[in-house]
Amino acid sequence: MTREEALLMPRYALRPPADRSLDDGRREDARELAMLEGELEALERDVRSARSLVAARNGALLALRAPAPRRRPGGAHIRLRDGLEIHVRPIEPGDAPLLKEAFERLTALTRYKRFLGRLDQLTRVQLRYLTTVDHTDHEALVAVDGESGALVGVARYVRDRSDPHLAEVAVVVTDAWQRRGVASALLERLAERARAAGAERLVARSIAGDHADRALAARAGQVVAAHISEWTFGLPLEAARPASPAAASSLDAAKSVQAQGSGTVRVGPAPSG
Repeated sequence: MTREEALLMPRYALRPPADRSLDDGRREDARELAMLEGELEALERDVRSARSLVAARNGALLALRAPAPRRRPGGAHIRLRDGLEIHVRPIEPGDAPLLKEAFERLTALTRYKRFLGRLDQLTRVQLRYLTTVDHTDHEALVAVDGESGALVGVARYVRDRSDPHLAEVAVVVTDAWQRRGVASALLERLAERARAAGAERLVARSIAGDHADRALAARAGQVVAAHISEWTFGLPLEAARPASPAAASSLDAAKSVQAQGSGTVRVGPAPSG
């Protein structure tokens, strides 16, 4: 495990408090309380930042302003539910400036939900870790705005060194692009790549009570283990996306019926994706 991985992947942010005088249950409660307090503190920072922008007459939307247009990006072309277009492709080392720019446009709350801890900036070493991946044990897909070329989302998995069939997944979408289907598009394709690389299970972590994140993660497979802030889902033997919206609707309906008969968790479109 590298220092960058320890800082940038959620699993390490969820370690129990060091106070060994507490029993397991109380340590778990203390851990979840600390995470919720951190989420509240991030939200308070966003409120202070918005007030400062208004006071300066720059407008709260300045923080979400898109960068200047660039050449049209490559990758798989995807039309979102609202008609906007993105391109999804594997991350490249040359994406470091785009990733840094996107990170700086995230609100404090979105950053906290992604890293499960406070992270105000990315160092050069951290950017290299996030963009220079082997595409097998560590994979990352980016979503790029079809018009401006700005990076608007990243989905990533890192395989467990002790269990190559298990990988941790993390997804983040810039605030202005949330609730449009970007995260769902990224995660579905990431799950396919994880399965092709030999992973059979993905584990996702979030703040306790974040049902939107849990619903998003469950779209990639069947939930096989669940916890307050951590859940594991199994990947299908052959991950495949429907070729059309009509086919997708039919597949969702079939899965819903199957879930009712088998006890499998079934969720609808993720509200935060």
